[in-house]
Amino acid sequence: MVNGELPDGWQMTTLGEATKPMQKRVNPQDYPDLPYIGMENVEAHTMRLLGTVPSKEMKSTADSFSAGDVLYGRLRPYLNKVYLPDFDGLCSTEFIVFRKVPHLYSKYLQYFLNSWEFVQFSNSLNAGDRPRVKFEQFADYSFPVPSLPEQERIVAKIEELFTQLEAGTSALERVQAGLRRYKASVLKAAVSGRLVNGNLEINEGELPKGWRWARAEDICEFITKGTTPKANKLFSGSGDVPFIKVYNLTFDGTLDFSVNPTFVSKETHAGELARSKVYPGDVLMNIVGPPLGKVSIAPDTFPEWNMNQAVARFRPLEFCDRKYLSIALRTEGVLSWAVKRAKATAGQFNLTLEICRDLPIPLPPLEEQRRIVAEVERRLSVAREVESVVEKALARSARLRQAVLKSAFEGKLT
Repeated sequence: MVNGELPDGWQMTTLGEATKPMQKRVNPQDYPDLPYIGMENVEAHTMRLLGTVPSKEMKSTADSFSAGDVLYGRLRPYLNKVYLPDFDGLCSTEFIVFRKVPHLYSKYLQYFLNSWEFVQFSNSLNAGDRPRVKFEQFADYSFPVPSLPEQERIVAKIEELFTQLEAGTSALERVQAGLRRYKASVLKAAVSGRLVNGNLEINEGELPKGWRWARAEDICEFITKGTTPKANKLFSGSGDVPFIKVYNLTFDGTLDFSVNPTFVSKETHAGELARSKVYPGDVLMNIVGPPLGKVSIAPDTFPEWNMNQAVARFRPLEFCDRKYLSIALRTEGVLSWAVKRAKATAGQFNLTLEICRDLPIPLPPLEEQRRIVAEVERRLSVAREVESVVEKALARSARLRQAVLKSAFEGKLT
């Protein structure tokens, strides 16, 4: 809600008084040449279009839109999906289509719907896994309207400032991409013998002297996956035994159990889930993706854990360092080997236990494994520090973006 006094010439009205969306439901098959925009085609928060699909590929009813209409994603409003097309087309009925009107500059409305205050309000209207809002629910939301020329000046100033912010954001995103490449190169060097002992002359695909290829099954106890019990046997927030899901796994070897912690009872843990017990030091990997490559070591914060069916457990034998194994399982070489043999259905990859047991692991002597782990941790800790700085800068950029919008709709930007 916009508060405070408005500049002269502005009027405080409501969204319902200023504009009213109209549905123009059509059959996509009747408009095969028009582009179609689905919810997945609009990037969250940025108002960018990621692409379109031909309407002839769509089977369900769609809404038609014209250039200059504003599309507002009513499904999961926290995703903040707002788009202003400069072409005619069709869109998912999960969009509310605000038709272009003479007294409103469409970009002004677009930025208003994208502002954080409105997003928070819209998101508060409904709960559940798939919250969905209706226009009637926010029709009474306060909407400040200056003259049309002033709306255009405000939008021009917003876009000038956003251009400056986006230049900085792009630079930060390039740093992030560079850090991802660096981390991947460190892991690759670690398992090829190039990271320690000066083994820089090793040819691609060869292993240093004293190393050998080993199947994961040969360096671990029995490799298995978890099981998911019925929903009434899972408890959120607290319980006897922590139950690990894929979203608790990370890409850096640690386990993040702060994300939606789930528990099972001691009876369930010892009974129907007995085969999927996890102990501190076990190496866990997701076997359902994308993305694959999430690998975590179970910490000792609990004496025992359990896991669901999308997670595989590797319990290394005494001659394989668990941290080294977690590094090897995250390398591009091991992952690509697994993906080539995975079952793929509708864009989803599933690794079987047979693939997990056959994973080729380059294995150095134990002492060298430990030296490699120490060097990897040293290098990646520096990378994580830089990542933290970049993430904070990106968060600050996002806050500045919203501060610009807040000032704009309070009449303080021009």
